[in-house]
Amino acid sequence: MRKSFFVLAMVIGVSLMAESPYLDAPREYSGPVDMPCTSFFYTVDIPKLREKCAAVTPEWMMQRLQKEMAHFRKNKISQQALDVTFEKFSRNVGSQESARYRVIGERIYRHGQDPWGMDAFFRTIARVADFPGIPDLPNVDFIISHNDVTPFDFQSRDFWITENFQDQAPIFTYARKENCPYLVSIPDRFTIAEWWRLAEAILEANSRYPWSRKKKSAFWRGQPSDFARLGMWPTPYEEVARRYAEMPRYKICLLSNQYPGLVDAGFNQPGFSATSEVIEFIKPFNKDGCSPGQHLQWAYLPTLDGFTSTYPGFLWRLLSNSVAFKQESEESQWFYDALIPYEHYVPIKNNMEDLIEKILWAQQHEEECKRIAANASALVRQHLMIEDIYLYFFRVLQEYATHQDFDTLRLLNETEGNPNWVRLR
Repeated sequence: MRKSFFVLAMVIGVSLMAESPYLDAPREYSGPVDMPCTSFFYTVDIPKLREKCAAVTPEWMMQRLQKEMAHFRKNKISQQALDVTFEKFSRNVGSQESARYRVIGERIYRHGQDPWGMDAFFRTIARVADFPGIPDLPNVDFIISHNDVTPFDFQSRDFWITENFQDQAPIFTYARKENCPYLVSIPDRFTIAEWWRLAEAILEANSRYPWSRKKKSAFWRGQPSDFARLGMWPTPYEEVARRYAEMPRYKICLLSNQYPGLVDAGFNQPGFSATSEVIEFIKPFNKDGCSPGQHLQWAYLPTLDGFTSTYPGFLWRLLSNSVAFKQESEESQWFYDALIPYEHYVPIKNNMEDLIEKILWAQQHEEECKRIAANASALVRQHLMIEDIYLYFFRVLQEYATHQDFDTLRLLNETEGNPNWVRLR
């Protein structure tokens, strides 16, 4: 039975939680009429999520969360720490790339921008939490980076770190550099919005392209988005040619020209980061694109970082019943600790120097590759579907709440009276 309690703010009684009189129906909720109501609720299977919440949380999930928040076991996250960290982080990345959220009972507030639609996600998870058998959201105050990764290659690796540890709070981020402290992995904005539909398309394509029908060669299509890692805007053509020729996505296309029977790789569109010089430079490697489902005609699917980790590109390749050839990288996402090389994917060097060698190995070890592909697909279907994304975020907030130190009533009073905080639920 869910607990019911009330917090009195000044003379206004704000209901923070309420009981549902129904077995399966959610608690009643009615927000202000002028508040946006967009959400991803239609993507979540409530019975499936309820089952996952009742089951034992996978060990890799809890280990990652506890590892990423280990710094705050002894030093609780204070309001002052959040204020100082948020100010420093926002000053370095810009107001559009940072936001702070507060969950106070059934209400959610945002300070900062929402350029990528995360408000809809938080409305969704709050509504999902209204259902019996699914955890309530804890009262929390946290910072999110809207950058694709923290930090970018061209940023310093400590720009969010405060002068005094007592003033340090963690940053929630969609992808992170390993060995950079005070970063907490969360599911990315694109996977939250797209994964339910994309996963269905991949599962449907699996039935059309069983292992026996797959071409035993590698296939890759994408954008030259790893160019953005160089931080070269604007740059003369000669400099682009010299430096981008060393980037992995260019190198896999070069290998495709050299070994057309083993790998088919090309750029199907320039993407947002490409300058006119880059567009000209990659012209020899331009090829027609194809949908994720069409990729399943090939048995070996290289997964290469672009601006950062490719999301949800790695997930759908793991689900595909083809073998994901995962590029070594210092960047990771929330689910990477669940993956074991040669159990769920085949590792390849970051610079593609062993790609041909690994393709030849795969061709000579077909049964082993078939097993790797099946293991990966089973892992995704069991632990990395859309309901698992919500489960993981529940666990993030629950673990985070144990490391916080603030007064809920005081926080509510401060938030309600501050025009910088926008109520979104």
